[in-house]
Amino acid sequence: MTEVQLIGLLKARRYALQMSQLALDDRCGFTNGQIAKYESGQRIPQLFHLLCWIEALGLSLSLSSASSDTSGGRRRRTRYNTKEINRHGQIAA
Repeated sequence: MTEVQLIGLLKARRYALQMSQLALDDRCGFTNGQIAKYESGQRIPQLFHLLCWIEALGLSLSLSSASSDTSGGRRRRTRYNTKEINRHGQIAA
């Protein structure tokens, strides 16, 4: 997923919640107009701000292994292939 696609999903979620950009700024603790700048592509959010934004919309972010296979055709199984990241950037086991 590209950053443009991710921000599009966050914007769609804000619309679904019928939340204004200013209300979301307030909920995230951002200065007025910050969400507008992110949604319009004028600024790219840092990870911490992105996590605050995601949480303020009632969402969570999860990561999984990349689909690229560098093991010569054999996929390596790992017990922890999906991780949760909290708003402080910490990975939960």
